[in-house]
Amino acid sequence: MADKRSGAKSAFDDDFENPPAGPIGLHRGKPSGWAVTRPYVLTLVIAVLLGLCTYAWVSGKFSFLSRPQVTTSSSASVSKESRKIDSTKSAKKDTASSQSSSSSNSDQKDDQKKDDSQNQDQQNQSAAQPVNQGAQVGVYNALGAQYGAQRNGYAGRQAQVLRNAGYTNVSTGNLQTTAPTANTVWYSNDADKSTAEDVAAKFGITAVQKVDTALDYPIEVVFVSM
Repeated sequence: MADKRSGAKSAFDDDFENPPAGPIGLHRGKPSGWAVTRPYVLTLVIAVLLGLCTYAWVSGKFSFLSRPQVTTSSSASVSKESRKIDSTKSAKKDTASSQSSSSSNSDQKDDQKKDDSQNQDQQNQSAAQPVNQGAQVGVYNALGAQYGAQRNGYAGRQAQVLRNAGYTNVSTGNLQTTAPTANTVWYSNDADKSTAEDVAAKFGITAVQKVDTALDYPIEVVFVSM
C-alpha cells in the first residue's frame, strides 16, 4: 500500500485508490457563465443588426440602401399630367360637340318657328278673307279622248255643282292651253285664295295654285280626269 504522504506507489496499489486531482468523465465540472450565455448574446446581436438594416432599407436612411423613389415619383407625375391633359382635351371636345349640337338644334328650332309663323300668317289671311260666291269662276273640260262620249258636257255638269252650292257667276268651256297633270284650281289674286280653296273643296281637288299668267276668269277649275 502506498504511503499517501510520500506519494510513492507500490505494486499492490489500485488506480482507484489514487484519483486524479481534476474531474474526468461524468465527473467533469460545470462550464463557465460566458460559455452558457454566449449563444444567446450572439443571437441578440444578429437580430439587432438585421433590424437596423431593415429599418435603414424602409426609411431610406442610408443612400446606398434607399430605393429609387425619385424615378418612380417622376414617372407617376408625368403619367398624372398626361392623364390630366387627355382629360382636358376630351372635355373640350365634348364641350365643343355639345355647343355645336345645341347651336344646330337652336337653328332648327328658329327655322321651325319661322315656318310655323308663316303658315299661321297664311292661315290668318285665309281666315280673314271671306268666300265670295259672286266671283267669276270658269270651269274647263280638259278630259282626254280615253273618256269618249262621257267627256261631252262634263264642264257644264260640274258648273251646276257650283251653282247648287250658291255660286252665281259660273262659266264653262274647253281648255285651250296646256293642261295640268291633275285636276287643279287656278287663281291669280291673293284676295281670291279663300274662294279658290272653297271651290276646290266642292270637287275634292287638292291642287290649288296661284299663277302669274293672265286668266280668263279670276278663278278657273280645270278637269283632266273624272
